Amino acid sequence: MKTLKKLFAIAIAVVMTVVLLAIPASAKTTIEDYQNSVVFVGATVQFEAANYNHVFTDSWSGTGFAVGLPGEKVQYIATCSHVVSAPSGIYTLYVDIETGELLHYEQESEGTHYPAIYQTDIDGIGCEIIRDYFNTETVDLYALFSNASNDYINLTVSQNNEDVDIALCKLSSDPTDKISALPIQVKETIEIGDEVYALGYPSTSRYFNYENRLDSKDSTVKNGIISKFQNTTGMTGTKTPFESYETTAELITGMSGGPLISKETGAVVGINAFLVADSSQAASARYAVVVDYLVKMLDSEGISYKQIGSDGGISPVIIIGAIIALVLIAGVVIIVLVLSKSKKTPVVTPVVHDGGDVTVNPVKKYYLLGVSGPLAGRKFGITSSAVIGRDKTKCNVLFPIDQPGVSGLHCEVKISGSILTLTDCNSSYGTFLENGTKLSANAPVVLNSGMKFWVGSRDNVFEVKY
Repeated sequence: MKTLKKLFAIAIAVVMTVVLLAIPASAKTTIEDYQNSVVFVGATVQFEAANYNHVFTDSWSGTGFAVGLPGEKVQYIATCSHVVSAPSGIYTLYVDIETGELLHYEQESEGTHYPAIYQTDIDGIGCEIIRDYFNTETVDLYALFSNASNDYINLTVSQNNEDVDIALCKLSSDPTDKISALPIQVKETIEIGDEVYALGYPSTSRYFNYENRLDSKDSTVKNGIISKFQNTTGMTGTKTPFESYETTAELITGMSGGPLISKETGAVVGINAFLVADSSQAASARYAVVVDYLVKMLDSEGISYKQIGSDGGISPVIIIGAIIALVLIAGVVIIVLVLSKSKKTPVVTPVVHDGGDVTVNPVKKYYLLGVSGPLAGRKFGITSSAVIGRDKTKCNVLFPIDQPGVSGLHCEVKISGSILTLTDCNSSYGTFLENGTKLSANAPVVLNSGMKFWVGSRDNVFEVKY
């Protein structure tokens, strides 16, 4: 009877999981939801000449958007690389002779002659022209939630991919609920003609904003479609092409780094990056970097997120898998009922361990298989528990003492009867299921044979076997 109760409990859990996953799929996101995901980003960058005793700073702004699990507090913001930094390289700087103010700068090609310095008059302003190799450094970076109340949080750059023109930034404070994350939708589920919204804070519109609050409701929303898939080198100067969407949604200076959002699914599909216009500005093309590059960043940082399909809801694979699981469970229940009429439940002898705990020998002999990392290929039997970490006084599944991302006491796989659970032991870098779900500290999660999990990073994967 105990076995039957466990089987019914598993069946109910599967049904509830499907229902819970389907609930958010049925709720349509709104324009306000989109606006609640974006934030104004400001940066100040220092330029230091390699051959002259000149140091200048320049400030600009762009847009960022929250990343993480929808409904949870936000710790990270995604944006464009050119919003948070300028790459070191050859630049021509135009400096006001009288004030010493940096008026304008242009990034040059490798073949440009430098160093060079001279003076000229441009539009009636006496300018000193400095061409040199400049080392750059971001000296101030922040996310502004409300200019009216001076509400901002400083940012640090966690990852910066100048070749693709995207950056991942971390709030210097605790996670915040001032903005909220949206789901993510990768390129393989996108089609040309899909309707999209582009969000951001255009610099031109701020000049005519009397209140100039710059909160989420001040963000601009532009609509359009995805008109083309294209490999491009963008505006970062890289020679390595990357995947982008050409979109008819209007992009204006200052909207760089904002999200491109699917109208159908409410998911982020791209990062608004740049536009190309002719000299008259009459014709232009706008581009957004595909969100797939951001997904790689989130995976490498161990940041959880929600990824959805093009239907905006739960994946059909999950639904089919749940149905199959229910059918299999029903079959097992029937078999157990038949066998229980003719056989008695075997008596299992308790085993007393050195620590005094009494457990029951499980019917299944579970073990852990190292899939990747320094423990790849090794098997670890689970008689009562497998404690994973670097501290040999506490753990029986030991990583090297200098293994990055793995805590001294990281997590524990424990067996009770025939139920196997995984618990994160308040580790520094987290314990994750194969689908990227991060475990809450000290909250056990049921495992089954064939399931995989990773500790610290995807480089350290284990699989449950029996």
